[in-house]
Parts: sequence; C-alpha cells; structure tokens
Amino acid sequence: MKANAHAKEDAASAHVLAQLASLLRSGDVQAALALTETASANSAKPDVAAPEGAKADAVSRIASPPLDTLSFIEKRKSGGGYNYWANVPPASSYADECEIGGRLAEEFASFIGKYHNNGNGALLGSIVIDMEKNGAGRGHKVGFLNTINKYAMGAAYFLHADAQESEHPWAKCRRLGRELAEALESTGEQQFAYIAPKGSGAPTLLFGHLDYHPSTETTNATSGAAEEGQ
Repeated sequence: MKANAHAKEDAASAHVLAQLASLLRSGDVQAALALTETASANSAKPDVAAPEGAKADAVSRIASPPLDTLSFIEKRKSGGGYNYWANVPPASSYADECEIGGRLAEEFASFIGKYHNNGNGALLGSIVIDMEKNGAGRGHKVGFLNTINKYAMGAAYFLHADAQESEHPWAKCRRLGRELAEALESTGEQQFAYIAPKGSGAPTLLFGHLDYHPSTETTNATSGAAEEGQ
C-alpha cells in the first residue's frame, strides 16, 4: 500500500512538472507561479525525517550518461574533456539564433532534470564559457539563457514560497466575495448569492433574483407557468 502511495505521488509530481515546463516554455510566468503556489500548498510532508546528509548522498549517486548525449556537446578529439558548445545548427537571422538557443536550453534543462547529480549541477558555467569561446551568436546566448532564467524563476519561487505570509481567512473571504459579485454581474441578470459557513446545516451557496417577491411566486404558481430558475 505504501509503495502504491509513493507511486501515485511520483506520478502527480511528474504531471505538475510537465505542466510547469509547458507554461514556462510558452512564457506564461504568472500561470507558472500560480501552479507552483498550488503545488506547494498541496504537497505532503514526509512522515519521517531523512537522516542528515542522506539527500545529498542520494543526489550525488544519480548515474548520468556521457555529456555528449546532449546534441551541442562533443568530446574533444585530443586532450580529453568536452567542448560544451559545438555542432550548433547555423542560423540565418537573430530570430533563428534565439529559437536555436531556446531549443538547446530546453534540451539542457530536460537533461539536468533527469540526471540531477552534483556534476551536472556545475554544467551551466562550462557551457557559458564555451559559448563565448566558440563564437556563439547574441541570439544563441539570449535564447539559451532566457529559457534557463524562466526555469530558475519557477525554482526560486518554490524555494521562497514557505516564507510568504499566508492570506488571512477574512481577507480571502472578501476577495472571493468580490470575485463572485463580478461573476454574477457578468451574467447580465439581477441575481444575488448567499454563502453559508461550512457545517451550518444550510446549503453552502444559494442564488436568487433581486426582483423576487412572494406575490410574484404565488401568481406564477397559480398560473402553472413558473419561470425557470425563479
């Protein structure tokens, strides 16, 4: 049962990360921040604290394929090591350079996300150094680093989410009430809503028409043609 629960949690986390990646790729940072806020609020706390240093050890042991698995990194033919900005497709314009840079950054982010060990944690610096050394275009740099910046922004929000002051219950009620009032107004009908506290025994939410009057209801009832929703 515990294994099934962990599997479900892992699947849910993967789904959230996929949504976050999609939002960041589209440039919708506000939606990405809202998603991270929701995920952070709903994340379950572990039942037992891990021993100190266990997490770092687990990260360092994650096996990674050779770095030249990435399309823009190649192993040097002599002297050892890698060329961290090689085999980059040619571009005919600045816009094309930005597109290529962004696409390679997505490849890089996917790689370090899957193989997040200590070695790959220092990979970005080597890439930037070789971008400069090997004549990467301005668009390559902007496209690559802006894409990485979007992912970093999402991660930074997660890091500092717990430090943000939670919304006071009454402030939240008033905010949601204003949103409900605006939603009612947008229907074009004269309606009102009544909200009852949870556990009060009354229906949680009731709707009605502002022009309602008992005599109107009586007339409609005797005529047998009551208006829908009255």
